[in-house]
Amino acid sequence: MFEYVEKSVLEILEEKTNGIDHDAVRKCIYQLIKAIDYCHKHNIVHRDIKPENLLINTYLILFITAIRCDLSLKLCDFGFARTMPTKMGDMTDYVATRWYRSPELLLGSNNYGKEVDYWAIGCIMGELTDGQPLFPGESEVDQLYLIQKMLGPLTSEQKEIFAKNPRFLGFRFPEISRPETLEKRYIGKLSKTALSLMKSLLKMDKNERITSNQTFIFI
Repeated sequence: MFEYVEKSVLEILEEKTNGIDHDAVRKCIYQLIKAIDYCHKHNIVHRDIKPENLLINTYLILFITAIRCDLSLKLCDFGFARTMPTKMGDMTDYVATRWYRSPELLLGSNNYGKEVDYWAIGCIMGELTDGQPLFPGESEVDQLYLIQKMLGPLTSEQKEIFAKNPRFLGFRFPEISRPETLEKRYIGKLSKTALSLMKSLLKMDKNERITSNQTFIFI
């Protein structure tokens, strides 16, 4: 028998179309990082972090002097989860819902690791903040374009992978004349500390992404 949890984060976002308040974002992301940290310490990568797979209790807890929401978060649906191989090995590239898929997954790489989970957490953090998906691409190519429009160009290694992938043969990304930034999008919505955490989670180069041990200094 499983514990009953009232709603998913997706349902919360459908109700709160402008996002949730900063303290609630902070609490949810902290719990999500703790959950992923537990998985990673047991050598498991989730590979499908998205609002539907985050369950949350929103019922009110009564105290003598105050009323507050519980907001306890649970990570679920381990259908795409996998134990990391002892030696670096290939894994399927078709994992995670597109909007939460990291650049290396979108490019078709099958040589990746726990970094894909941190990217997804960064996307969830943005969506909780303003109620809108951070990178709502309509295809893999469109997803890569939206990412570059916000975070800058692919790395040289990623550009090489893109050029060699037959799925993208002959395709060139449109020139980005007016790049957006995370700072512009979340000005006044995230603290400097929270924004620094998001930027550290959403590094184009997977080797530069922050790890769970490092994230806790931000929260």
